[in-house]
Amino acid sequence: MKFISQILMTCLFSIAIAQHKETIWIGGDNGAISFNGDSAISFFRTENSKFSRTSASICDQEGSLLFYSNGFNVFNRNFALMENGDSLSIGEYIEFNYGLMPTPDGAVIVPMPGDSNRYYLFYMDLNWIFTQLGYFLFPTHLFYSVIDLSLDGGNGAIVDGLKDISILNDTLTQAGMQVIRHGNGRDWWLVCHEYGNNNYYKFLIDDLGIHGPDSQLAGIRYWLVNAGVSSSMRFNSGGDLFIHQSRDSNIVELHDFDRCTGLFSNYRTFKVNDPWVPLRGVSVSPQGTYLYISSNYTEILQFNLDAIDIYQSRTVVGLDDGILNPFPAKYFLHRLGPGWKNLYLQL
Repeated sequence: MKFISQILMTCLFSIAIAQHKETIWIGGDNGAISFNGDSAISFFRTENSKFSRTSASICDQEGSLLFYSNGFNVFNRNFALMENGDSLSIGEYIEFNYGLMPTPDGAVIVPMPGDSNRYYLFYMDLNWIFTQLGYFLFPTHLFYSVIDLSLDGGNGAIVDGLKDISILNDTLTQAGMQVIRHGNGRDWWLVCHEYGNNNYYKFLIDDLGIHGPDSQLAGIRYWLVNAGVSSSMRFNSGGDLFIHQSRDSNIVELHDFDRCTGLFSNYRTFKVNDPWVPLRGVSVSPQGTYLYISSNYTEILQFNLDAIDIYQSRTVVGLDDGILNPFPAKYFLHRLGPGWKNLYLQL
């Protein structure tokens, strides 16, 4: 078994994006991990909820937990159900697997510009959609709720009348959402992808509210056997590069992104012709030089984004060969940890 230095494995979580300080991550069966110190420390939560691939959490500037969500319920800083935080709209999936939302990055938290007490929680539902290949679960709505941390004695609550507000009604891929700071350092962009074509939906979030969706056609079409199921999207830390990889086709898309205009440009792509398929999670090194992709669960691949031929720069930097365990761990989703020092994976 070999691992690249500075890559740390953990089996606890399915991590979605946390805005503000990413110092406490929530996931798994009552699991959590804290980065408030010199090393990562795992601990057990007390509210007895379960998380699948959808998880969002946020901390204050001191690293104290504010609230978190599994895409179905919202929990406060005391690991208790938040006031008015139960039963978010998740569509027909509620009859299939209660509360365990499987969409990676299917919920994200965005601080409300201009109001330090309020936050947007964006999340997707799942409904059965008939395609040319049969019935499959896809997100068909993008919702938001507003959390006000001044309510319930500082524990926070979802504001009455600002829960389950639909801002998009269309069939989307299961790549979830990505958010990134606007170039002005104050506002935010939210990006998701429509199923059936190569359309990206984009929302601008500023002190006047939520604007959009605006559409931009860019990259490959996600439909049929390339449906975008379990595909992954990620911005680099600088927000000027956007990566979208497809598990179904093993194609990796790269787009430049303008944080002031919200436009994609300079589209390029490469295909991972690797026997260890399919592709899974995707992350980018802090300097933007290296792309990391988990492949066929048991490998972590590194690609040099500055190389003339990106695919030919492929290097296996993580491999579970089963020597220590006849049932090897499977590397799935991953994300850069706080401080951009380590790469944390879901096994």
